[in-house]
Amino acid sequence: MTCTNYMCILSCLVKLGDLAEAERIFMEWESKCWKYDIRVSNVLLGAYMRNGLMDKAESLHLHTLEKGGCPNYKTWEILMEGWVKIQNMDKAITAMKKGFAMLKHCEWQPSHTIVMAIAEYFEKHGNFEEANQYFRVIQCLGLASLPLYKSLLRMHLCTQRPALDILKMMENDKIEMDDEASAIVQAFEV
Repeated sequence: MTCTNYMCILSCLVKLGDLAEAERIFMEWESKCWKYDIRVSNVLLGAYMRNGLMDKAESLHLHTLEKGGCPNYKTWEILMEGWVKIQNMDKAITAMKKGFAMLKHCEWQPSHTIVMAIAEYFEKHGNFEEANQYFRVIQCLGLASLPLYKSLLRMHLCTQRPALDILKMMENDKIEMDDEASAIVQAFEV
């Protein structure tokens, strides 16, 4: 059987909610595979994440690395979403950085929900420099949005840093301000 066949079987078992059988089939595949195909383990990894089993997901991830599996953007996306879900933002950020590093080779983009969860984490914890670096990457990916700009504006306001460059970026990205964004900008003028 090919890796694709195993992926199909695993996907069906996961959809049926039979993780025990999926794990058994995964171990069968692993005992027979010649080259470790990360896409097969990603099916089980995703199932663990969706079921809130992040300890199992992390364990599987480490196991695949030991077996010679090479994580792809999907691996990092699955882990990132799981870590955001359980609010382990440091690990989510690390996974996002590793996913971003792979963007030269694919068209992957993180979801808006994940992008905003990480931006909100930076804002909440006052990680100004890291937030700016993060925002630049997000902007280069074409994922800048009004909510993301508002988060950045609030951070600038809290740290009493000028926001002219942000307003220029919003104009360049054709982001229209809403009432909340206008109120934040007006607060700079006070």
